[in-house]
Amino acid sequence: MIESNGNTIVAKDDVGRIKAERIVSAFLAQEDRFNIEGKIIVGRLDAVERARCNDSPFALAHHGEFCNAQYYVSHSSDPLCIGSARVIEDCSNDECEFRFGEYVQICE
Repeated sequence: MIESNGNTIVAKDDVGRIKAERIVSAFLAQEDRFNIEGKIIVGRLDAVERARCNDSPFALAHHGEFCNAQYYVSHSSDPLCIGSARVIEDCSNDECEFRFGEYVQICE
């Protein structure tokens, strides 16, 4: 776990500390319309999960190109809500950039 700007970042699935911090920083800058604070999880999407997304017409229609995302960001604002977004790492330029799919927050 990493403490950063009042948030606890949990890097899962061999996502390194620096990469997790960069992903969360970019994510928070983009998703300022949500109250995202506290525990934020960054994990890796494996080939099976990407294939499952691409094979499902519903998931493919919802996620589009983000079915091929390498990472996800997940956050729970309270016990009844959870949100997540898929993350594509684009290293085609000198510095890698992160692009985020739609952040979806679901509450019971």
